[in-house]
Amino acid sequence: MKIKFEVQGEAQQEWIMNPNQERFIKSISRYIGYVGGRGCGKSLALVLKIIHLLLKYPGNYGLIGRFNYNDLRDTTEADFYDVCPKQYILERNKQEHRVTFINRSQVIFRGLKDIKKTEVRSLNLGFFGLEQAEEIEESLFDELSACLRRKLKDFEGKMGLAQGFVLANPALTWLFKKFKQSKDPAYEFIAGSMLDNKDNLPKAFVDDMMSKPDSWKRIFVYGEFDENLLAGRAVFPVEYIRSQALNIKEPILNLDDIQVFKDVQEGHNYRLGVDSSEGAYDFAVIKGVDEQTGEEVCCYAARIQPDLLAYKVDKIGRYFNGAKVVLEINGSGLATLSKLKDLSYENIWMREEFDKIAKVITKKLGWRTTHASKPLLISHYLELLNKGFVKLRDEQTLQEMKTYVYSDEARKRGMGAERGFFDDRITATMLAYWDLLAEPRVGDNEFVVSTQEIKTYSEDRDRLFLKDILGDENKPQHWLED
Repeated sequence: MKIKFEVQGEAQQEWIMNPNQERFIKSISRYIGYVGGRGCGKSLALVLKIIHLLLKYPGNYGLIGRFNYNDLRDTTEADFYDVCPKQYILERNKQEHRVTFINRSQVIFRGLKDIKKTEVRSLNLGFFGLEQAEEIEESLFDELSACLRRKLKDFEGKMGLAQGFVLANPALTWLFKKFKQSKDPAYEFIAGSMLDNKDNLPKAFVDDMMSKPDSWKRIFVYGEFDENLLAGRAVFPVEYIRSQALNIKEPILNLDDIQVFKDVQEGHNYRLGVDSSEGAYDFAVIKGVDEQTGEEVCCYAARIQPDLLAYKVDKIGRYFNGAKVVLEINGSGLATLSKLKDLSYENIWMREEFDKIAKVITKKLGWRTTHASKPLLISHYLELLNKGFVKLRDEQTLQEMKTYVYSDEARKRGMGAERGFFDDRITATMLAYWDLLAEPRVGDNEFVVSTQEIKTYSEDRDRLFLKDILGDENKPQHWLED
């Protein structure tokens, strides 16, 4: 495709677009993500699309943003003034970083680092574009998306579609989740490579880029945008993820928004792993597994308050033979636990903790995630994956495994979801499998499954067993007793 600007019939500039640039400019999707390597022509395509939208729809209003305004000023904004014929511009307000076209369409250039959500919400946009979108928070993208409400008409009176477009280098952030994982038809993904645009680049630059190591070229030359970007920090080996992909199934029924993959079987014992949330950003998740077969039997995920989550736990726990509930009690989990007590749900998993004052081990309700317990939880799950005992049914849990990485963020305690992704489903899954043991029988492919009590360590690292301090192992203990 050739693009050229004319003023009074006289050609000003012209460009030959490569297929990905053409696709980006012509796209009528609500949201467009153009992700690619260096020099693939993303920025030129963005500038040309801005000018196209400003000219096509009189009175249009758009925002172009980047995390730091100085970076935007030196790149996209500078390119805009180099490319756009001066005859199209009625006014340039340098103080407000605003351009007004002769048809009264406007575009503003903004740094987004310190912008307030209240400032964004008042905008009535016909389009927005984000440069280096991997540096920008997903919440700001969502705020801008809610501003795409301008009614657009071209010179012939035909209605137009307000659009949001993002440009980014390959990085596994929220962009990957929205534009590749979600499969939402409103989101169009375009992958660009430096090789798309090599004819327009200096040979010395191309030669230098191609001389880099293959791992570097995959990202910055070819623009590869997949889970392999995290390979060096991945917690779960790709072999386990590929094998689990063969187990994915559709639910057989929906029980009050709870996906059930396999109905309850008489004589089988079940576990529920529960990861609660405050109900705002993160998801609260319930995962159910069959202790005998290792199969995932149910899944529930929603942004729901922790006390309301308890009703879901109670319902599905009773449905699956009074399943044992392994509930994470960090933060909001205590509210879920309290409500489960009110509902008289008694089969709650109990942990052992060493009382430093009394010098004894006590039993307490729920799982507590710490810097010490989290590696144990993950390593146990990895062991079951290695033995082939785990059989996941939920596709989204598998996606979370792909983006679960080693991290230096304190709140993730060494491991957690890559920035912009979720790990609630995989956390609940690992809780559901906690302290299940699977040993293959001799001569066949079945498993003998058992459970083990939690064993913890005192500060002097002596192993402490529950039976050593309780004496009579058969003595019943009420679930509310400390």
